[in-house]
Amino acid sequence: MANKVSLIIPAAGHAEYLAESIESCLSQELPSSLEMEIIVMCDHDDDCFKIASKYTNQGVVVGNLSRHRGTYVAQNSALQLCTGRHVTFCGADDTIPPHRIARLFRLMRRHGPMTLANSYHKTMDVNGSITGKSLGSLGGVFMYSMELFGILGGFRDWTCAADTEFVYRAKNAGANIRVVKSYDYNYRRHGSQLTEGSSTNNKSKLRQGYLEQIDRMVGSEFVDPVVEEFELALP
Repeated sequence: MANKVSLIIPAAGHAEYLAESIESCLSQELPSSLEMEIIVMCDHDDDCFKIASKYTNQGVVVGNLSRHRGTYVAQNSALQLCTGRHVTFCGADDTIPPHRIARLFRLMRRHGPMTLANSYHKTMDVNGSITGKSLGSLGGVFMYSMELFGILGGFRDWTCAADTEFVYRAKNAGANIRVVKSYDYNYRRHGSQLTEGSSTNNKSKLRQGYLEQIDRMVGSEFVDPVVEEFELALP
């Protein structure tokens, strides 16, 4: 559907924050012409699955991978359920202000399907208190067109940095980054997310190895999305 956004929340290990994340997504203020669906894909995490399943009566689609496969396989698997023309993401430990989806959608509609739409962001602590602001955009939460996924496939089955690699391929395919000049994402810092975890942080050997692979890439190849079987929660 042209005026529909699919919002994916990949969930693993952040059960204590997940309800807050889902509720911020449910609280989006959308124009009457825009629809949104929320898909929570748990990475074989029964605690997250139990919490997210409480929201099926509000239209949230909830799945749980049959085995632990990582954030990007969870995202690829959730993409199989999307019915919107555009797709975006929210961390299970993060929240979004009520105007984010509408603003990103307007940017996508203005600039076309080869757009990567994002915004500035705020940081917050474990209790949800705002600790800072940044004019930067977080790599894992762009809004994309489903047309672009049709060109590029999906995320690589990597432990970290696959969102960075997808953006690299998108730019090589001719996509442009557009940024809403507002603080429309709240990034919770608690030390165990991929960008700060001991084995996957920005200075880790694992991430540096992936970034070196990205530096050697020269094109916009199609990547077959690795997916996993999943259980769907019943409404």
